[in-house]
Amino acid sequence: MAKSPALDPAVIARIGELLRARGLRRMASRIAVLAVLEPANTHLSVAEIDQRLHECLPAGDEPPDL
Repeated sequence: MAKSPALDPAVIARIGELLRARGLRRMASRIAVLAVLEPANTHLSVAEIDQRLHECLPAGDEPPDL
């Protein structure tokens, strides 16, 4: 499976602005999870979200605690 473009800087910026517009804190963990969920066309289990986070993050980075 190829790396997902979910953590593209443009996607991160757009999600961050959406959160701010709704009065929510722009936490890195929240943005990362939403960036993974956004392109999903179906329900994802916690394990699938965790797997996709690992695939999207640069080597050595830790995904948010789920």
